[in-house]
Amino acid sequence: MDRGLKKNIFSLTILQLGNFVVPLLTLPWLTRVLGPNGFGRLGFAAAIISYFILLTEWGFNLGATRDIAIAKDQSKIKFRIFWEVIFARAALGLCGALILAVLVYLIPRFQENALLLSIGFIGVFASVLSPVFYLQGVERVSSMVGINLVVKFLSVPLIFIFVQSTDSLFIAAFIQAMVLLGSASANLWVLMRSGEIPFVLPNLARVMRQIHVSSSLFLSNAAISLYTNSSTVILGFVASDAAVGVFVAAYTVVRAALGLMGPISQALFPRISFLLNNQREQAEQLLGRVFLLQAGIGLLFTLLLAGVSPFVVELLFGKSFGQSLAPLWCLSTLPFLIAISSVLGTQIMVPLGHNLAFSAILIVAGVVNVILAFPFGAIWGALGAALSMVVAEVVVTCIMIYFVKTRESRVWSQLI
Repeated sequence: MDRGLKKNIFSLTILQLGNFVVPLLTLPWLTRVLGPNGFGRLGFAAAIISYFILLTEWGFNLGATRDIAIAKDQSKIKFRIFWEVIFARAALGLCGALILAVLVYLIPRFQENALLLSIGFIGVFASVLSPVFYLQGVERVSSMVGINLVVKFLSVPLIFIFVQSTDSLFIAAFIQAMVLLGSASANLWVLMRSGEIPFVLPNLARVMRQIHVSSSLFLSNAAISLYTNSSTVILGFVASDAAVGVFVAAYTVVRAALGLMGPISQALFPRISFLLNNQREQAEQLLGRVFLLQAGIGLLFTLLLAGVSPFVVELLFGKSFGQSLAPLWCLSTLPFLIAISSVLGTQIMVPLGHNLAFSAILIVAGVVNVILAFPFGAIWGALGAALSMVVAEVVVTCIMIYFVKTRESRVWSQLI
């Protein structure tokens, strides 16, 4: 593993540590001040907005990152891809705004949370402007770490100062949304000011082509949301705000832990994409080491989460969130499962061009989660939502194991 790759992994680890620490610093305050109902409304609105962030990100976080990594020595191609993606995101963001307006008009549950959703849509603007896909493609994510950490940690005192009661729900949503916009805007400004990315007005046809090329990856990302964000949304329709709050509190801890596992995968994706297209044998050897490393880290996180769950619930959430313990225990299995499926899907299937199969597997699992989440959530509340999510992830992992073993047997032999 060369110095540049180690630097990217280290930078992403530091960044994810910030993403881990900040929610843990503010979570005890928000759960106690807002209570299960207010925290549930905040989580429900955030889950809805995540769909629109997903729409603007499309499949660019994988597709465009891969293309930039492959063309890392061809400046003109990199610049063109960058601006095509930015303009494509802007068009998709506009479509998202129109869709949200229609949904707020038609659905009473959305009307009840119209202001929260409007504030949360600031995060969609942040997604449009974010240059992270480019920085990952050129393997220079270290340049954004300082900015992101400063902006995120500035939000902590703001939440403590301005969020003082259940009436501060909208202020909490605004601060969280502005963190996203501040980070994205600052990173884009620094990149533009450095002169590294000269402005290139993209051709409309090429912008549409970027959307088309990454559409299969968008389907995979949308499918993932069917068994992550959709659990929160479905629970919001079949259970109470308090049940949503209990589930979101538990999932926030697990998601923070999953974020700590992400740097290795994020840093390796562009490198493995390049090697699989140019030095196949070296890529396969690297994948074998990565698989063992990520599976080991995932298992460690699963065991740690299961062991500390009782203390986490009491310390972070407070007495009113006692029902979060069972969902947290259930969700603690996710780090190990996702560690395996991440290597099989993101590091093997996508770089080798199995985009449609990758999307199909995730769609199947997403449908399984949606089918189960309605009855499970209605019967068991937050625990039911957690159970449906874990079942979906088991489906993903098992099918991906079968696919890679049968279709990429040479790579599979390196993994085992």
